[in-house]
Amino acid sequence: MTPQAIRSLKNQEPFRPFKVHMVDGRAIEVLDPDYIAVSPTGNTFVIGQSDGTLALLDTACVTRLEVPIRKSRQTNR
Repeated sequence: MTPQAIRSLKNQEPFRPFKVHMVDGRAIEVLDPDYIAVSPTGNTFVIGQSDGTLALLDTACVTRLEVPIRKSRQTNR
């Protein structure tokens, strides 16, 4: 996965939470853009987790990024 793809999701307006899937099977949710930072080189990034811990991750170990599909609003006619 490219660091540009991670940065793109971090900087989307409006922000939408997403999951980072890793080669070891973990899926780490990013709930807020302030909870993720990509290193200047793009080789590593860190995610703040809901339990107060930090996950330091290698960009090369990301298998996919998952953004939930927004449910469309139904209009009454």
